[in-house]
Amino acid sequence: MLRGTPLAPFVLGAGHEAGIRPGTENVASIVALGVACDRARLDMETEGVRVRALRDRLWDLLRELVPGLGLNGHPQDRLPHTLSVRFPGVSANALLSAAPGIAASAGSACHAGHEEPPSTIVLMGVPPREAHGTVRLSLGRGTSRDHVERAAAALADAWQQMTRS
Repeated sequence: MLRGTPLAPFVLGAGHEAGIRPGTENVASIVALGVACDRARLDMETEGVRVRALRDRLWDLLRELVPGLGLNGHPQDRLPHTLSVRFPGVSANALLSAAPGIAASAGSACHAGHEEPPSTIVLMGVPPREAHGTVRLSLGRGTSRDHVERAAAALADAWQQMTRS
């Protein structure tokens, strides 16, 4: 007797998992995921503090270099590894195109290539014209202070060039 939601196999082959999935589990990757999770658990607090300091440094630098820069989200209660900001008077896509060395996002992955302002930012009460300049910057384990300083300079330079024209 079957219980739950009926599932159709999406890959055909052997009869593992009651005919739903063929093949053997990737044991090496499963073990690696466990090790990665354990490592993350051990240094999650210290890494969070380190990345939060870098995120705050990036915010401070951008705010100094870009008059009218806006912060999306709560000033303190937010993820330590993400900075979402609004560059005034420019399209985020155009800004990122003008700063080719920067890997950042102008919106959610499901809206890539679209020029509409991010709906989440608009729903937070940001006017669409301002939300249009939203850039989301992510920091991680490999991010250094030098990366943050170079990113801030490149984004500010691109913004200044665009707003002078």
